[in-house]
Amino acid sequence: MLAHPGSIASLLISKLRYLKYKVAELGYGSPMATILFLCPNTGDRVQGWFADDGSGDNGETYEGVTCLACRQVHMVNPRTGKVLRADEE
Repeated sequence: MLAHPGSIASLLISKLRYLKYKVAELGYGSPMATILFLCPNTGDRVQGWFADDGSGDNGETYEGVTCLACRQVHMVNPRTGKVLRADEE
């Protein structure tokens, strides 16, 4: 659907385009760190997303990730992809 110049749709499209570039200019919307981990319940390789890749810590930090394979939350190390299991406490 093409918007006619001067129409509301055309105005909205130009404003959204402007906002998209302003967000990119400010550095917002930076890509999230992704890692593959092994679901302990299904054995499937699952992709997890993290706001931080864990490079600033000592490597022993785990974050809760909702698993796309089994829909449960696993504690995953964002740096290594290792899943913390109940028997490893």
